[in-house]
Amino acid sequence: MTRFKNHLFVFFLLIFCHFPPAWSETRVKIQGNGPCGAVVTLFRQDTIVGRQRIQDDGRYLFYIVDGPGRKFLTCNRVGYKSTGRIGIPSGNVSSDFYLSPIKQQRKTVSAWISTPVFKEGIESFTNYVYLFTHISPMAYRIVENGSIHWNPDREVRSVQKISYKYSIAIYPSLGADYRSSIVRDMILNPDIRDEQIHRIAQQMLWFGFEGVDLDFEGINPAERDDFTTFVRLLADTLHSYGLGLSVTLQPKLQTGGGQDYRAIGEAADLVRIMCYDNHWGKPVPPYHSDYTWVRNVMRFATSDSGGIPPEKLVMALPLYGHRGKVDGEHALFWTEVVDILKAAGLPESHVQRNAYNQPFFYIQGEAVYFEDGLSVRKKLDIADELGLQGVCFWRLGQEDPQIYRFMEDWLKGE
Repeated sequence: MTRFKNHLFVFFLLIFCHFPPAWSETRVKIQGNGPCGAVVTLFRQDTIVGRQRIQDDGRYLFYIVDGPGRKFLTCNRVGYKSTGRIGIPSGNVSSDFYLSPIKQQRKTVSAWISTPVFKEGIESFTNYVYLFTHISPMAYRIVENGSIHWNPDREVRSVQKISYKYSIAIYPSLGADYRSSIVRDMILNPDIRDEQIHRIAQQMLWFGFEGVDLDFEGINPAERDDFTTFVRLLADTLHSYGLGLSVTLQPKLQTGGGQDYRAIGEAADLVRIMCYDNHWGKPVPPYHSDYTWVRNVMRFATSDSGGIPPEKLVMALPLYGHRGKVDGEHALFWTEVVDILKAAGLPESHVQRNAYNQPFFYIQGEAVYFEDGLSVRKKLDIADELGLQGVCFWRLGQEDPQIYRFMEDWLKGE
């Protein structure tokens, strides 16, 4: 009998240790006020604990078991600046949130800041920040093992600091190699897809961004529907946390291809179409961003066949030039174009222009085509003609400084 009692005691002791009673847990209350429609998310660095959309009463409330590890709160709403993560101590906490709207102007202006020219791009952004509404540092890439690689964050942090000061939305770019097999596996495998979507949302919350700019190129036409599903699920997930989605698309003049313009236009908050390098891998001329071609691309995108609402559509224009061949290795800064002329002892009058103000010249039998203030300003007429949301530039830091004078006039409606 004594042995039986001992066994019974051990049995109940094991149950107690494995399933401790509710009264042994420390429960905490986390509450506060915030703007109606915003989403408050409670998370640890690697785990999202919960989220709540603030209703008409302007309050949120979490009851959780207080465990190890520091907890954080964010508050987000599409169209507003993120609060960034707020660390909270143990115990009951009350935190109020106040969101400021993203800078509003009739026509939006955005740009990518790319890793090879981060220094120059940040300098341009800092000097002309008053013109911008959105900025996209090239911050993330899907790499070999499928993880999300974060580029050097000191530069991105400096962009973030400026953006907070001027209420500019940050949609960091998430890209991958052209026709990436990792992206293919991700959009075809639901388990990998769902995990990556969760990671993307978590990264945006953790670093306090307002959304993400998705740039997956070279999608196989046979996987078009799978890519659309990925975009829709990503948009739904980001929206559920109060975050936005921009999708960068390759240009086209007809239906088909791996990117469904209409479906993506329905799901995303912004759609950027890359209106540059239309003769990739071919000798120059023709231009790498021909005016007529750009206009036709954007007209198709807004047509019944393209199906992207103009109020969501952004025309992405280049700020660089090419010499001899249109490819990534031959892209020229504006300053490099000037240096070529100077080194050859040629005056500015050596530069010619076509009917659309696109500049070019020849040197040693080789064509040099580039963009400057006048050529960019001419293309802005396309945005006005089609009622587009705005423009985006690739890539900031390579430009003719005169573009900013023309941008100011364009924004004023002149």
